Amino acid sequence: MIPLLRPLAVDPEMLAMLLEGDPAESGGRLDLSTGDCWPTFTEGLDAGSEVEEVDDPER
Repeated sequence: MIPLLRPLAVDPEMLAMLLEGDPAESGGRLDLSTGDCWPTFTEGLDAGSEVEEVDDPER
């Protein structure tokens, strides 16, 4: 079953930062539940439940 599309509030400047540049050196994650953006270089810095939630395929 294909999930329905819905609008998501995202910081356009943060999203643009994730999408610009060399794909090998830039990028990040977009939480499809909250609209939060995380650059690749910050992944793994905070230990705890937040990291586990980010790996949830539904997000």
